[in-house]
Amino acid sequence: MTREEFLNLWNVSGLVVFPNERAIYASASVKAHTRFKGHGLLLNFDLYTEEEVLDMEFDFFKQLKEKLPELDKFALQKIADENLKYNDTDISLSELRMRKPLEGKTDGFYSQFALTYYNGTAGQYAMMMLHVCFDKDFNFTKCFVERVSV
Repeated sequence: MTREEFLNLWNVSGLVVFPNERAIYASASVKAHTRFKGHGLLLNFDLYTEEEVLDMEFDFFKQLKEKLPELDKFALQKIADENLKYNDTDISLSELRMRKPLEGKTDGFYSQFALTYYNGTAGQYAMMMLHVCFDKDFNFTKCFVERVSV
């Protein structure tokens, strides 16, 4: 896909590329889903180059955007079922994360992608992040909590 196709699909004006860190970020506007209330969604491509992101299938991203409300609803239910929330504050979808598998690793950190929710702070942790992971066919694979230290 072209850079313009990617930017238009997610309604972003540009990509922030950190070539030394091999990370790409963009803030997308996901207004189609009323639960998002028009707030931005951080697109996070960890360990990818811009060329690698643009080499991904356009149809995958198009389907992902269309399925986002359904995946969000599923993820919130999974978080509730597994009692992953640290506190009772409302959580909302904050990031769509894709992390390139490290060489020699077959499982990948997030499978294909993860929906990430922030859930406040806890003690020595600056941030509690809840990740709900899916494969390339949009099937649930796992969920886990990431505690980011201060």
